[in-house]
Amino acid sequence: MNLRNAVLAFISVFSMVANAQIDETWQETAVKRYKINKRGMQLLGSWAAFNIIGGGIAYTQTSGVESYFYQMNAGWNLINLAIAMPNLLKKYKEPESFSKNVDQQHTIEKILLLNIGLDVAYMVGGAYLNQLSVTADQQEMLKGYGNSLILQGGFLFLFDCGLYFVQHQHGKKINGFLEKLCLSNNGLGVKLQF
Repeated sequence: MNLRNAVLAFISVFSMVANAQIDETWQETAVKRYKINKRGMQLLGSWAAFNIIGGGIAYTQTSGVESYFYQMNAGWNLINLAIAMPNLLKKYKEPESFSKNVDQQHTIEKILLLNIGLDVAYMVGGAYLNQLSVTADQQEMLKGYGNSLILQGGFLFLFDCGLYFVQHQHGKKINGFLEKLCLSNNGLGVKLQF
C-alpha cells in the first residue's frame, strides 16, 4: 500500500468516526459536484437540441457551404446529445468513502482537461478542412464542415474550460480537508482548528 492510499484510507476511517460536521462536508461536496455536472449537461443538452433543430431546418433551406455547415452542426450535436442525456438521467449515487469522493473529483477534472485538448484538436481540424477546401474538389463541403468544426470546437472549448474552472474551484474544498493532515516522522495526524 503506497503512502497516498494509506493517507486516503486514514481519511476514510477518520471521517467515519469524526464528528458529523466533517462527515457532512465531504458528502456535501459530492452532492455539489453532481449538481455542477448536472447543470453542465443541461447546458450541453440545450446547445445540442438547438443545433440539431436549428441545423436541421437551416440545412433544408440553404445550399452550398451554408448547407454543409448546418448539416455538420446537426450531426455533431447528435453526439453531444448522446453524451448529455445519460448524464441528465443518471441518479445521484453517494461515494462510499471520502477517498472515493477525492478520486471522483480528480477524475472529473482530468476528463475535462482531456476534453479541452480534444476541443483544440476539433478547431485545428476545422481550420485544416478550410485550408483543404482551397484546392480540393469538394470545396463547399470541406469549407462548411470546417467552419462547423471551428464553431463546435470553440463552444466545447469554452464549455469545458468553464466547467473545469468551476469543478477545480469546488475541488479546492476537498483539498482543504487534505491540507489538515500532517505527515511527520512520528506518523500521520490531523490538525483541528477551533
